[in-house]
Amino acid sequence: MPLLLAVAAILGISAFYSSKVIFLIILFIIGIYYFSPSKKMTVYIVIVISFFYGIAHIHFHLQKTSLIGNEKQLLLRYTDIPTMNGSSWRVFAETLEGETLLLSYTLQSKQEKQAVQEDYEMGVVCRVNGELKEPSVNRNEHAFNYRHFLQNQGVHWQFQAVSNPLQTCQKVEKNWIERVKTIRFNGLKHIEERFPSAASGFAAALLFGESDWIEEEIYNAYKTLSLVHILAISGLHVGILSAGCFYLFIRAGMTRETTKIVLICLLPIYCILAGAAPSVVRACVMVMLFLLLSLCRVRTSSITILCGVFLFLLLFNPFYIQQVGFQLSFFITFTLLMSVKILDRLKSYHSIVQSFFVTLICQIASLPIILYYFHEFSLWGFLLNVLYIPLYTIILLPATCITFILSSLSFPFANLSLMLLNGCFRLVNDFAVIIAELPYTSLSFGKPSLLFI
Repeated sequence: MPLLLAVAAILGISAFYSSKVIFLIILFIIGIYYFSPSKKMTVYIVIVISFFYGIAHIHFHLQKTSLIGNEKQLLLRYTDIPTMNGSSWRVFAETLEGETLLLSYTLQSKQEKQAVQEDYEMGVVCRVNGELKEPSVNRNEHAFNYRHFLQNQGVHWQFQAVSNPLQTCQKVEKNWIERVKTIRFNGLKHIEERFPSAASGFAAALLFGESDWIEEEIYNAYKTLSLVHILAISGLHVGILSAGCFYLFIRAGMTRETTKIVLICLLPIYCILAGAAPSVVRACVMVMLFLLLSLCRVRTSSITILCGVFLFLLLFNPFYIQQVGFQLSFFITFTLLMSVKILDRLKSYHSIVQSFFVTLICQIASLPIILYYFHEFSLWGFLLNVLYIPLYTIILLPATCITFILSSLSFPFANLSLMLLNGCFRLVNDFAVIIAELPYTSLSFGKPSLLFI
């Protein structure tokens, strides 16, 4: 039943985007009516489809802009970590009415660039002069639509500042989310200042979910080889961290119940520290729900928990459904849970064999979504995933965490650890770039139809 409700929610939200989905909804309802043992299920399905269709409409109207478009001066509260690309400086900011927009500014000199880096503080309110612009759209049919991407996040405007956006600012009290984001910001600044070039981008990605720092050539190589998911904090990272903390807290003398409560409180903080990407949110909420049900001594299946989290997140933001990371995270997790019996039969085999089959299942599950959005399939991706996933999970991720802690505490041998970590990343990345440059690395397809998928 939870799975059918999840499908009904998808159909309801999809109907908001396209009336063509109505035909699928009719077929789905007819199928449920004739094949479900309980006729009440048909009623539940219709209610869920209608409910999420209405939720999509409500969210759409709540996200409508309150700005006219001719505003030249705005009071903005900085609520996120800025990104800098050459002389371009960008950050998401909120108006006093709570509307989020993208603030852009072109830095005029190296001195101003350094001043902006040093002066920026999250949670301050600044008076900014500039011009409102609509985000650009895709010129080619299948190209990335930046305007659509921002609108799904509730952002309708880009404000181009004409002078330093940090000139006239006033400090205000930070809320708890801004305090956590400030810790994340300081952690990223530490990586930028202390970590060598080859390791800094990957440390930012693995520890704080910030993959924009990775060099374009290396990132494209990982993308070509279907390895880019390794650079995103996933359910595996959250699971390892949760299990590690659970073990440490128990060893420290805490009861199992107290440990579960502490983890439930800490996971939302970690979710923000890790960038709150769809895969991180899904994994954190799943672990929190699992711990909560365990505390209440309620037994339920992993599929039910996954579907419950899926419905909860779509209720919170139905436009998550259009994010590729959200789709991949849930579909791959669902496929792995459905393959538990197959994987259980492999417990007696070597861990390499188990890793091989887990990778095979993930690759097959992600293939339809990858083809639909990226139109290509890596021929080397499968074999390299078998190599790179254990390499990152067992060696590079723990080594990065340890090195970050050592460098933060200024241990005497922290520099040696940084040098070794940098050498490891350089070696691994050079290998990926070499493989990506080989002929016939990937197969390119046109965009397949939804019917084909």
